[in-house]
Amino acid sequence: MVDTSRNGKGGWTPPAGKYANDQQTWCNPSGRGVGNRPSADTGTLLVDAYLWIKTVGQSDGQCNRNIPAGTVDPEYGIVDPSAGAWWPAQALGLVKNANPALTFNTGHWVRDRITRSAFAPGACRRNRQRAVPLPVPWRLGAIRPLVSSRGTR
Repeated sequence: MVDTSRNGKGGWTPPAGKYANDQQTWCNPSGRGVGNRPSADTGTLLVDAYLWIKTVGQSDGQCNRNIPAGTVDPEYGIVDPSAGAWWPAQALGLVKNANPALTFNTGHWVRDRITRSAFAPGACRRNRQRAVPLPVPWRLGAIRPLVSSRGTR
């Protein structure tokens, strides 16, 4: 199995000489993107599956790139969120930099709130056929963490 949740742009390597002895190249790598979608169809004999093992948008914790007494991650200019915390800016960056690019199928339809309850006992049958397209903000806002600070969802 290969974790493709951050490898869409390859591994992160800091520019030569930028961070002396940086041992945190794995920690919240900047400029990365999600890679291949989770699938068992890899086309590679020795790879059983591509999986997003690391939750997209989940922080690795505070990274200082081996700068003495530093708490600010110089790649982001902030103190990174604690390990496991949902980091919307990182999630958005991973999605924007996805390779292959993420696409949204706008041909899908979902039932609106009226019709979600249309299958309840005694509901009006004519409401079952009413459907609405997914609005763009809803689709982009659908990226949520599977684990939050309050536990598994």
